[in-house]
Amino acid sequence: MKKSALYFFCISTLLFSIKTIAKNKIIYDEEPSKSINKNHFLLADDSDFIIRHKLKTHFNPLDLNIYLSGLPTQKFFKLSFFDNISMANYLEALAIYNTRANNFDDAILNFKQAYDLSLSLKNEFQSFALAYNLASLYFIKNDLANADLYSNYANKYIKGLSKPKLTFDQLLFESKIAASQNQIKKAENLILKNALPMSGRLGKKAAYACYLQLGKIYLKAKRFTESKWFFIQALTTSSNINFKQGEIESLILLSKAKAEIKDYDLALQDLQKAKVLIEEGYPIYQEDLDLNLALVNKKLNP
Repeated sequence: MKKSALYFFCISTLLFSIKTIAKNKIIYDEEPSKSINKNHFLLADDSDFIIRHKLKTHFNPLDLNIYLSGLPTQKFFKLSFFDNISMANYLEALAIYNTRANNFDDAILNFKQAYDLSLSLKNEFQSFALAYNLASLYFIKNDLANADLYSNYANKYIKGLSKPKLTFDQLLFESKIAASQNQIKKAENLILKNALPMSGRLGKKAAYACYLQLGKIYLKAKRFTESKWFFIQALTTSSNINFKQGEIESLILLSKAKAEIKDYDLALQDLQKAKVLIEEGYPIYQEDLDLNLALVNKKLNP
C-alpha cells in the first residue's frame, strides 16, 4: 500500500512539475500559419517517414527505445526522475513520442520544456538536438520566424561540437529556411561555400543532398537552367549509389524545372521514370507523382 501511495505521489508531483514548467518557463509563440506549407517542393517532405528521420537526439538508440517503450504505460517513473537531467531526458523522449504520433503542438511544447532545462545543464549536444527539432517542427508548420529562431540557437551549439554530419545537416537546414524566406544568396552560399566542400568527407549521399538543395534554390529563384543542371547532378549521383529515393526525388523535381520552361514532353518522360521506381516500393512519392502528372498532362492536352 505504501509503495502504491508513493508511486501515485511521484506521478502526481511529476505531472504538477511539468505543468509548472509549462506555465512559468515556456514562452508561447504566436499561432503559426495554418495555410498549406509552400516551402517544400515535394509533398513527401511532410510524410511521417521523412519527419521521423529528421529528428535529432542525444540519446543512443537503446536508451531512446527504453524511454519510448515506457511512455505509454509510464513504467519508468521513479523518484530519481525529479532532477533536471532526468526531467529534460523525459521531456525530450515525450516530445519525440508526440512527434512520431503527429501531435506536433504537444511535441513543440515538450521540446521547449526540455530545451529550457538543458540550458542550465550545459549539455550542448542535447541543446543542439532540441533546438534543431524545434526548428524542424516549426518549418513543417510553415512558421518561418520560429524555425529561423531555433535554427540560430542550434547553430550556436553545433559550433562547439565536433560532429561533422550534424554540422552538415544544420547547414542544409539553414539553407532551406533561407530559401523559404527568399534569401537566395544566403541559401546558395550555405551550400556552395560550406556544405558542399564538406560533402566529400561524408559520402555520396551528402553530395546528392547538396545538389538537390541547389536545384530547389534555383527553381525557387526561377533560374531554371541552373536548377535543371543541379537536379541532373543529383539524379546522376543517386543513380551511381543506387539510392532509389534520391532518384525519385530528382526525377520529380527535374520534371518541375522542365515544365517551367515548357519542355512538357521531357518532363513527362522524367515522371514516367519516377513512376517505375515508385512502383518498386516507395508509395510516399505517389501523391507527388500524381499531382505532377496531372499538371503536365493538362499542359500537353489543354
